[in-house]
Amino acid sequence: MKKRSVALMCFCLISACASPTKKANVSAETLVGITLLSPFQIASGLLEGIASVPYYFSTDLRAINHGLIKAQAEIRLDDTYQLIYGKALIDYQKNTDFIFKTMKQATSFFQELLKKNNIYNHHYYILTAIEEISGKYTLLAVIYRPIDRIEVIDWAALSINSIQSQKAQAIFLTLAANSVLNEKRMPEYWEIKKRWLAGDAREIVEQRTKDMNRRMGIVYNSTLKAIYYANIK
Repeated sequence: MKKRSVALMCFCLISACASPTKKANVSAETLVGITLLSPFQIASGLLEGIASVPYYFSTDLRAINHGLIKAQAEIRLDDTYQLIYGKALIDYQKNTDFIFKTMKQATSFFQELLKKNNIYNHHYYILTAIEEISGKYTLLAVIYRPIDRIEVIDWAALSINSIQSQKAQAIFLTLAANSVLNEKRMPEYWEIKKRWLAGDAREIVEQRTKDMNRRMGIVYNSTLKAIYYANIK
C-alpha cells in the first residue's frame, strides 16, 4: 500500500513540474463541474478520494480511466463499469439511469468491487449518506465497521445533484474503493458529522469546496467565487 502511495505522489510531483501552466492559466471554465482535468489533477483527485467526484464531471471517461492507470490506481473506472454493467468503459460514454437509488444499493456494488480486488473483509465496508434538511446537500462517508470498532476511511460534503448521474456514481464507487486500498483514514469526520447534524451543512460544503479547489489546483479568483456561490445557494 505504501509503495502505491509513494508512486502516486511521485507521479503528481512529476506531472506538476512538467505542466506548470495547468494551474496558472485557469479561467472560469475551471469551476467545479465544468473542469477539464489534467493528468496531474486526475491523480490528485485519486489521493483526495470521494470529495473529488464533482471535479471529474466534464472530463471524458476514457481520459479519467487513463489518468487513473498512469497514477497506478488499483481500481479504475473500467473495472467499475465491467462489474456493474458487464460492459467495457468504451461502451458507456453517456449517462443513462442511476446505478443506485440508496446507499444500501451502493454498498452492495461497493462490496463486490472490493471483493473482486481481493479485500478479504469486504463485507465490513459500507457507504453512508446523511441528507441535509433542505434536501440540497449530502454528507457521504466510507465506513469500516467490524464488530469491535468503527473507522472512517473517507468522507465528502456534496450537493445531492452531484451524485445523481451514472458517471458520477461510477466515479464515486471507484474513488471510494481506491480509498480503502490506499488505507486512507479521516477521523475528523466525527466532528464534521456533529456540525452537519447541528445545521452547518452549507458552511461545511463551502469550506470543503474551497479546500478541494486548492488541493486540486483550481485557481479561486473573483469570477469563480461569484459562480461558485451561485451554485451553492
